[in-house]
Amino acid sequence: MKKEIKIKFINGITYEAGIQEILNCVADKYSFVKTEKPDFIIFGPYGNDIPPKGEYIRIGYYCENMTPDMNLCDWAFGVPYEEEINNPRYMRIQWHGFDPNVLVKTNLDLDAQIAQKTKFCNFIYSNKVPLREQFYRALSKYKPVDAPGKSMNNMPGIDSTIQQTSKWKRKRDFLSQYKFTIAFENYSYPGYNTEKLLDPMVVNSLPIYWGNPYIGRHFNTNSFVNTHDYFKENRCPLLKFVELNSNADFKDMRPLTFIKPGDKIKRKFKSISREIKIKILYSSFDEIIEKIIEIDRDDTLYAKYLSEPWFYQNKPPSNESVVNRWQEIFG
Repeated sequence: MKKEIKIKFINGITYEAGIQEILNCVADKYSFVKTEKPDFIIFGPYGNDIPPKGEYIRIGYYCENMTPDMNLCDWAFGVPYEEEINNPRYMRIQWHGFDPNVLVKTNLDLDAQIAQKTKFCNFIYSNKVPLREQFYRALSKYKPVDAPGKSMNNMPGIDSTIQQTSKWKRKRDFLSQYKFTIAFENYSYPGYNTEKLLDPMVVNSLPIYWGNPYIGRHFNTNSFVNTHDYFKENRCPLLKFVELNSNADFKDMRPLTFIKPGDKIKRKFKSISREIKIKILYSSFDEIIEKIIEIDRDDTLYAKYLSEPWFYQNKPPSNESVVNRWQEIFG
């Protein structure tokens, strides 16, 4: 019989999403009960509904690119690597609402996949991120890049061209037509990688990735264009210091609550520091563009990339440590 866990999700995470996207890895071990008198409270990073200390265990689920506040919880999960946070009660989120097994390549029909790629490259973004848009412009000098989102829009949106019930399926159906997908995160930070990389992988559209400089810890970088292999990233001690101290924390994510002059100055300083970091590390796209052109013009080389497994040895990284952590928390 499964152990019963009385639980509550707050601050931007619904019970349904919490069970399906966070606790799915231990669903076979526990029976979760939604209640207003929980033994465990899991709170997200989307507001000020933070549980005070009480007769329950507080679990912070900081599923955005920020430094988690360990003072607000008994346990925490987040984006940065464990060695950065350096707290035994913290663990990095490895898979959020995603089954990595769908990326295991078995019996790949390479010819059929390549035949499906009738278009060059896409760029689907709503937020206007300067570096991302600069790269779009640079690559567009070689060939037009389709942009159905609000950022750099040059065509109708996906919803108006593909009719499906799920927004994720609409997006992936769109991506499946393209040889390449520009898969740039909103920012580059160690540990920060999202569905921007996963979505094109699902449909075998070759990602052009920028974001987590250590993405090679998790994925086979021979299977996509990893821009971090081409940028001259000199992560000297000073730059690492700037990077670490300019990353947003939980207070920075709530600017309408923390409105004192000191809070505003801190946020502005961090914003300027992040901009300086990006300009220093990522100043030229020339080598990346040259590599993309080489792959695009050489069918054999493109096929070689596409035939590579997304994971080393075609095996997803183990999720055992996360399962063990939840068992440690729930008992």
